[in-house]
Amino acid sequence: MTTTILLTRNDHGIQLRFTCQDREGNPVDLTDREVHFLLESNGEILNADRSLCENIDPPAGKASYTVDAADTGQTGILKGRLRLQNENLQVENLEPIAVQVKE
Repeated sequence: MTTTILLTRNDHGIQLRFTCQDREGNPVDLTDREVHFLLESNGEILNADRSLCENIDPPAGKASYTVDAADTGQTGILKGRLRLQNENLQVENLEPIAVQVKE
C-alpha cells in the first residue's frame, strides 16, 4: 500500500486528489474512463452508490473524490481502491490505499 490517508470520524467535504499511475509510475490517461474510489471495511464497500470521482486532468491521470460523512462514520483502517472503467466495461484496479479514520 502507498501513503495512508488520515481522516477524522464524520469528516465530509474533503477533496482527495489522486494521480492514477501504471506500474512504471507513468500517468494513466483517464480520457474515456470513469474513476471510482471504493472504500472497503471488512469486505463491504461503504460508498458503492457514491464512488464516482471527478476527472480533473484526464491526460495526466488526475482525479478527485469528495469524502461524504457516511464514508467516515466508523473509526479504524479502511481499504481504498481506485477502479478505472472504460466504455467497454473493462475494469482495472490500482494498488490499494490505506485510509485511517480516527476519533
